[in-house]
Amino acid sequence: MFNVALLGLSVGPMLVYFEGQVERGVQVFLVGAIAFAYGYFRYHRFVNAREDEDGETTDDGESEGTTSADTPPPSDSAEHNG
Repeated sequence: MFNVALLGLSVGPMLVYFEGQVERGVQVFLVGAIAFAYGYFRYHRFVNAREDEDGETTDDGESEGTTSADTPPPSDSAEHNG
């Protein structure tokens, strides 16, 4: 969706400026704006669903579904760079 949004938001103004096609440029721009809004909506719906799967959070910000034994220890970045 964001690829369509980027295309519409960039090509629409170019049609107006370079070609003088105001009506077509506005239409393409609006398609890009609507695609961006739809992609933004779906992204946040996905993030919220993902957070709900992981477990509800408690008042102190920790997740109820995981414990400290479930989380891997932090890795040292020097070990990975060889």
